[in-house]
Amino acid sequence: MAALQSNFRTQGSEQADLISANHRSTRLLNRKDKQMTIKNRWLDDPDFQRLAEQNARRLGLSRRDFLKVIAASGGLTLTIACGSSPSNKNSQTTVRSTSASGNATAGAGNAAPSAAASSAVQPVQGGALTVALATEPPSGGLDANVTNWAVTHRIVENINDTLVTETSDFQFKPALATSWEISPDGKIYTFKLRTDVKFHDGTPFNADAVKFNCDRIKDPKTASLYAATLLSSLDTVDVPDQSTVRLTFKDPYPLFFNYASQAFLGMVSPAGVQKYGTDFANHPVGSGPFIFKEWAKQDHITLTRNPDYQWGSPSYAHSGPAYVDTLTFKIIPETSIRTAALAAGEADIIETVPPADVEKMKGNKDLFVASAVSPGIPFVLQFNESKPPFDDIAARQAFLYGIDRDAMIKAFFLGLYPKADAPLSPTTFGYDKSVEGMYKYDPSKAKQLLDTAGWKPGSDGIRVNNGNRFTVVYLEADVDREQRHAIAESIQEQAKDLGAEVKIQYLAGGPQLQAIKNGDYNISGASSVNSDADILATSFNSRNAPSVGSTSRLKSQQLDQWLDQGAQETDRAKRMQIYSQVQQYLMQNAVLLPIYVFPYIMGARSAVHGLNFDVRAYPIFYDIFLRK
Repeated sequence: MAALQSNFRTQGSEQADLISANHRSTRLLNRKDKQMTIKNRWLDDPDFQRLAEQNARRLGLSRRDFLKVIAASGGLTLTIACGSSPSNKNSQTTVRSTSASGNATAGAGNAAPSAAASSAVQPVQGGALTVALATEPPSGGLDANVTNWAVTHRIVENINDTLVTETSDFQFKPALATSWEISPDGKIYTFKLRTDVKFHDGTPFNADAVKFNCDRIKDPKTASLYAATLLSSLDTVDVPDQSTVRLTFKDPYPLFFNYASQAFLGMVSPAGVQKYGTDFANHPVGSGPFIFKEWAKQDHITLTRNPDYQWGSPSYAHSGPAYVDTLTFKIIPETSIRTAALAAGEADIIETVPPADVEKMKGNKDLFVASAVSPGIPFVLQFNESKPPFDDIAARQAFLYGIDRDAMIKAFFLGLYPKADAPLSPTTFGYDKSVEGMYKYDPSKAKQLLDTAGWKPGSDGIRVNNGNRFTVVYLEADVDREQRHAIAESIQEQAKDLGAEVKIQYLAGGPQLQAIKNGDYNISGASSVNSDADILATSFNSRNAPSVGSTSRLKSQQLDQWLDQGAQETDRAKRMQIYSQVQQYLMQNAVLLPIYVFPYIMGARSAVHGLNFDVRAYPIFYDIFLRK
């Protein structure tokens, strides 16, 4: 693998690698086939010019030398097409090289193949699919009923089945449950279950198994980090017969279907739990299309095809067993090594492809790129409203008007990441498009707001109001992801022009949590994945603060009331109205600064067909087949 890394690095510019390694990269690259060169696309753009100058100062280069370094990285290329803002709920994109398939198509909807090119190819059985992941589940992290890691969800959803599945248009389809009834008060869910399902250990799936799973998740001894919160209002589970299960909640719970479709509430084998005990998380047993085989820590996790699988949800593109014989998740944290593994054929699919490598893959006849926009809360900065300066709405609004998000998106993500302009991602149920554009970049207006509110520039240019200096402590994780360090440093530079002093603190997980708990910050960023607007309660219902995802310390009885109503309202149209009010409130009161929407970008070899994404932008490996 070291040889692969060395070989890959020789293909690009050493200067560009240096910039990337220091999280300062603004590599804007050639696209010769459409003459979209650096010069005519970016260098004349005033937004880019300003960001380039800031990056040059941080790197200790002149602006001219910095632009030369960027231009020297023309060995890598970029596709602008994948970065278009989502115009529909599905927002999935697959781009294959025209030299490989003769077309480039956009596919949407998790019930169909990802691209027309794939749908024209006849599926075949067999083969070994290798997927390179950036992260590994924590020790014991293959029990999705216990952990809350997204990487666990991506792996375990291939092992465990759920009662229902959710489609990209927010509809629910049968899976282990064939039908259901909901009581008029919205508290009782009665499911009819499939009678032909067996767990991987040969034991039957039935109503007793559902009750076992619910009881286990709620048992404090299980120490569930997330699934238990999804069943916090579950009162009783009754088993009228082995094909019927009835769940009674303390309050109306319209969100249950959303959560029941997630792997965190997937069904595990009661016999498997009893057999492996506390080691079950290293030996998961479910009923899904793949069977757990082995986990070689810090190297790979291998699953094998379940030959008896006949109960897949109709929301998928095919029925019956999975196409591939084995599904191996290779753990490769280093971005360059993942990319090299894909180019060398050691991996069939890789995740989290950086923007600078996207067009390089698209131009390669042996590779293609597929992506989906993640729903939930995009990457946003939350203002700590419990103390100065952001207890003043004028200070918060000044940041929304005075930070040039468009320029940052262009410079750091090369246009591939959509700009966030609301508290939710556009692919989330309940998204209110009307809040978009509420704060357009206007530094003059930002300064005027501060002047009017009494924030006057001091002798050093930093504003002061009632003895409070406009000093901002910006918390960020020490491990960089998605250019968040570059974003923090760009905001630090831009804030100077507003008269604000930003101090960035890069902290490891423990110290960061402690700083949040103590309130030792003014700004902190976070994002969350969920297909429903209820995710807003996690960040902005006052009872959930403070936490990593809830740092505004906002206390609003009206907002709490709306969020509680949204969680219990059974009428979808009324829920939409409630969450529209929530989003309007958050933006009007400048509770947060939206930055970008995260697109889950995967690179794949051309032999891979049927790659698609579910409603949460997680890849569906069950429908994939390999054919050259």
